[in-house]
Amino acid sequence: AEYMGTADFPIWRHSKVQQQQQQKEWEAQQDQNKDDKVVQQFSVKPLHKVISDHKDVIKVVIPLQSVVSSNKFEVEEQLKEFDRFSELWKEDPTEIVKEFQESDPLMSDYGIQIRKYQNLENDINALQPAYQVGSLLLLTEPLQTSLIQETRNWKWAYGKALNELGSTKMQEVFDCIENLNKKMSRPIKDLDDIRTAMAALFEMREKFISIESTIAPIEEAYIILNRFELTFNDGNAERVDSLTYAWRKLIVQSKEVQDNLLEVQPGFKGGLLDGIEHFKSDLTSFDDEYTNRGPMEKGIKPREASDRLVVSQAKFDELWRKYQTYSGGEELFGLSVTDYPNLQKIKKELNLLQKLYSLYNDVIDTVNGYYDIPWTDVDIEKINGELTDFQNKCRKLPKA
Repeated sequence: AEYMGTADFPIWRHSKVQQQQQQKEWEAQQDQNKDDKVVQQFSVKPLHKVISDHKDVIKVVIPLQSVVSSNKFEVEEQLKEFDRFSELWKEDPTEIVKEFQESDPLMSDYGIQIRKYQNLENDINALQPAYQVGSLLLLTEPLQTSLIQETRNWKWAYGKALNELGSTKMQEVFDCIENLNKKMSRPIKDLDDIRTAMAALFEMREKFISIESTIAPIEEAYIILNRFELTFNDGNAERVDSLTYAWRKLIVQSKEVQDNLLEVQPGFKGGLLDGIEHFKSDLTSFDDEYTNRGPMEKGIKPREASDRLVVSQAKFDELWRKYQTYSGGEELFGLSVTDYPNLQKIKKELNLLQKLYSLYNDVIDTVNGYYDIPWTDVDIEKINGELTDFQNKCRKLPKA
């Protein structure tokens, strides 16, 4: 109290002296009754309570309370002006942005949200620095500072989400460009190379509109981030500058590939027709060998049939690869695609034989393995289970 200067006021000094005197009397009484079991506690009335209960202070406080209360309604009305900024402190930016992302918005929608909070920041900056309400002066500068920080937190949250989305979309475009570039850069030496180049050109035509409509929003997104000073040290802002260049370069490359194909097609067309004639001859020879000396020849043992199946499958795979190449070549040059019924029939038969002899070999190998098991290690339940499994697989084999 002395530090606060209260000792300079006579009435407060009197109260303090009175409290000190009461405490001395209580201590003297305690010395006299020190043998008693009941110990009374001395209660010192706090000085602020003494002051607040003083009649002269009460006379001043009551009118002051009336004056302040009379301004309550006007103060509340004045505070309502800040209700339009209530979402800044009522909502969590992280949660709201997460819900926004789940709605699968366009990149332009992120820009709309960022501009929204920029407009709120402009409105906050336009607020008066103080408001006079009766005898009260309401200062808004601290509130303005806090609200502006909140708007920046919201802009940062939406900007971060936009940067992540832009990065993902940009990487998808770069991956697509790189993949097409590799296919178009492949030297054209045979029909497979022509088919690869044609497929790349076709893929590019299909994705052209999609890529064009993706690059523009990505560039606009990073223009918005730069305009509102939302920068992220991940290199995306620099990468976006090379996105359009890489795409335009690929378009030029596709035109060069088209011109090259027009030049080489005549020579490859002649080679294609010769190749088809040789293929027909090879297919006839294989068909004869497969029918007369293949895995389906009557009277041969299952193990020999299994061995012949391996040889026939290898020769067929080579013929099938040539068939796909020549059929694709016929499509490329606008020729009618030659049909080979025997080739399709053999393919179906080999597929069925593979399933049959694969199961046969598993059964033989498993049963032969039983002879190598010592009697002490024989597990009848395991053997029965394996044999039952083979029976179930046999029943599930497709019918020819």
